[in-house]
Amino acid sequence: MSAQLKKDPIKPKRGRPAGGDAKKTRARIISAAAQCFNSREYSDTSMEQIAKVAGLTGPAIYVHFKSKEDLFIQTALTFMQRAYQILSQAADHAGSWDQRLSQVINAQRSLQAEVKTFPLIYSVVQARMVRFPERYGSVIEMRKKYSQIFTAIAQQAIDEGGLPNATDAQIAGELLMAMTSNAIGTVRLYHSEEGDIDRIVHAAKALLSIET
Repeated sequence: MSAQLKKDPIKPKRGRPAGGDAKKTRARIISAAAQCFNSREYSDTSMEQIAKVAGLTGPAIYVHFKSKEDLFIQTALTFMQRAYQILSQAADHAGSWDQRLSQVINAQRSLQAEVKTFPLIYSVVQARMVRFPERYGSVIEMRKKYSQIFTAIAQQAIDEGGLPNATDAQIAGELLMAMTSNAIGTVRLYHSEEGDIDRIVHAAKALLSIET
């Protein structure tokens, strides 16, 4: 368990948060939800537990989120949106397909440093997307945007002769996403010491025969 999860919860505040603090309160709830959803099963996580970690009373959390599932979805979206922003900016790098992919992989350094990784959340949200697509439409759309970063690079690789013409760009993009973004996040869980992210990034690019 990380040091952050060992911190004592903030003393609960009663009633509706002050108007000017609504945005900060919402962000605090999402941060607390990420910790809770990542430290126990989805079914074992309650709004009361999340409220306690956020320093709110149980009823106060419903001012911002109508249900546990609503909060879970918004928590997943928050981290997916930030990851998309970082990686899409990296993908805007001009150059060949492998140069652009190299920049996207490099961006994992700042992504891992800036955005907390919550692997259990991502595994649960993927399973629930498949089971309840009508509820997780916003997450599905965000994932499509995320995968388009890699699909565009794969298409450029096909156009430049880096991949055979018969290659399906969408499938290749999904594979690139799994082999880089998803894989780096997973390996980072087991190699979290200072300097490990540089070694992970270097290894990822070496395996893909991308100039480092």
